[in-house]
Parts: sequence; C-alpha cells; structure tokens
Amino acid sequence: MRIMEIVSTWFFDLIAPVYERVAHPLVMGHPAHVFELLQLQGTEKILDVGGGTGSLARLIVERTRAEVTVLDASRRMLDQIPDHPRLHKVHGPANSLPFHADSFDLVVSTAAMHWLTPHQATLSAMRRVLKVGGKLYLQDFDKAGLAGPLLTRGEELFKQGAEYLSRQELEPMLKEQGFSGRFVLFNLFQYAYIGYKEP
Repeated sequence: MRIMEIVSTWFFDLIAPVYERVAHPLVMGHPAHVFELLQLQGTEKILDVGGGTGSLARLIVERTRAEVTVLDASRRMLDQIPDHPRLHKVHGPANSLPFHADSFDLVVSTAAMHWLTPHQATLSAMRRVLKVGGKLYLQDFDKAGLAGPLLTRGEELFKQGAEYLSRQELEPMLKEQGFSGRFVLFNLFQYAYIGYKEP
C-alpha cells in the first residue's frame, strides 16, 4: 500500500463515526438522486466501490431485492454499516478487487474515484468483475468544474493522496478500458458517468 493510501485510510478511519453528519448531501450528492439515475430492475448483484458507510447500499436493499457488496479500504467506515442479509461488507483495495471475473451486474462508485488510484488499475478491476453488458456508474468531483480550483488547492495543502479528474481526462480512460456510455451533470460540483462493459 502506498504512503498516501495509508494517510487517506487513516483519515477515514478517524472520521467514520461522524462521516454521514459531515458529508453534506448538497455537496456529496443525496443517495436518492443516485438511486434514480441507476434505474435498477431490483434484482441486480451490485458492487459499491469505496462505498464507505453504505448510505447508497442501504437505500438500495431497502427499496429493492438487489444484493449489494460494499468494498472500502477503511474498516471503520464499513463498521458503520448495519447488518442486512443482502448487504455485504468487504475490506480491500479498489485497484485489485477481490472478486471473481464477471461477478456483478452493476458496479458503482460515488464521490470516491479521486481516492481510487491509480485510476487505470481501478477501472480495469471494475471491468474484470462486471458481467458483459453490465452497467458502470461513476460519480465524482469535476476538476474542471466549479469546485475544481478549491479541490486542487486543498490537495496541495493537505496532501491526502486524492487525484481529481475532469470529464475530459476520465473519458479516454473509460474508452481504453472497454466502456461505452455518457456523462451527465450530477450537481454543481460533480459529474456522473453511466456506461456499459463492451464485449
């Protein structure tokens, strides 16, 4: 594990008990908005990468019959997730997902991609565990957007290991990894990408 990954994991371990109180939905995005964009059938097998305290995963299992696995590098974030028979918690890195190939119908990552470096390795792992035709949903802060200068300056000051991407930077990475899809504006600070794994 890289030094910066250790730093960011330590940070999330520290704030885990209060994370959902300090991560304001107006900035991070409300799980209900993500739920609407996903357009679930309701029986999918879903992987939430960097899913933290499982706010989206909890909403999905409450409203559907889907099965959700939350993967996060912070054990204490995962500890905040209540037990549920269709909600599974896995501690591990995003760039080498500990799952068999073609295991999931949907892979999601919300407001976390900037931590999931190196990005190409993470996207490759996401593609590997997705079934052919499976859906990929990514939502993250846009380096070229309204909050871009603040994000960049914050990382320069605090050096937590975040690497923010603009849509223009992420799009060729997705194509190179074999995804096709489209970007949508999620809120004033973030974009969302909805795509599919090509054969």
